[in-house]
Amino acid sequence: MKLMLFFVYFLFFGSSSDLILAQGEVISQVDVQIGQGYIEDLDVVISNSINLIFVVAALLAFAFLIAGGLRWIISGGDKSKIEGARDQIIAAVVGLLILASSWAIINFSLNLLGLEDLENLLKNIPQFK
Repeated sequence: MKLMLFFVYFLFFGSSSDLILAQGEVISQVDVQIGQGYIEDLDVVISNSINLIFVVAALLAFAFLIAGGLRWIISGGDKSKIEGARDQIIAAVVGLLILASSWAIINFSLNLLGLEDLENLLKNIPQFK
C-alpha cells in the first residue's frame, strides 16, 4: 500500500517540469525543438537495426537452447519429455546455424563488393546520401 501511494505521489508531484533543489534554486528543463530529430544518417540507423536484430535472434536461440537443456534435465526419465527437450535443442541449434550462415553470407557478399559493412553499402545508394 505504501508503495502504491509513493507511485501516485510521484506521478502527480514528482514528475514536474522543473527540478527544485534543496537550496531553493529552480533549474528549468532543456528546451527541445519539435521537428528536429537526432537521426542524421539513415544508413547508420538501418545498419545498427540489422545488427541489433542479429544479436536479439542469437540471444533468443541461445535461450531456447538452454531451456531445452533444462527441460532435458528435469524430464525425470520420461520418454516424451526427453523427446520434446531434444526437439527443442535441435531446433535451437538449427536456428543458430541459420543465423550464423546468414551473417556469413552477408559479410562474404559485402567483402566481394569491396565494402566493410552494411553501412558502407547503404551510403553508395543515391537516396541515402
